Amino acid sequence: SPEQVSRFNAEIDPSVAALAPGSTHENEIVQEFHGVNTKRLTNLVNRSDVFRDEIIDLDLVHELCDARFLEESGTYWMTTAQVIEIGPGNRAQMLHRDLENWYPFVGMGPAGPEITLNFL
Repeated sequence: SPEQVSRFNAEIDPSVAALAPGSTHENEIVQEFHGVNTKRLTNLVNRSDVFRDEIIDLDLVHELCDARFLEESGTYWMTTAQVIEIGPGNRAQMLHRDLENWYPFVGMGPAGPEITLNFL
């Protein structure tokens, strides 16, 4: 709801404001991919009561994850919960799949299991 969004923003805005934009990665290509004016706030479960108690545990979230993962994998885990604030001047990221964050699955190709689901 709009009220939840307002409360969520109030909880995380101070932490986002304290972040420096850009990437700390040593690789210049990765830095460009991350964005020179992008901020990433991680660990939302611990930072936001609204996210933890009202958003991530919604029945709809579980229904979507159940439909995608239960038959093939038997269960699912949340691996990352973050806010990404994209500032002015950033280039769009190239089209990509987040699968490459879990390298052992890359070699399985299209026959491999579905391993990630993003909510934007």
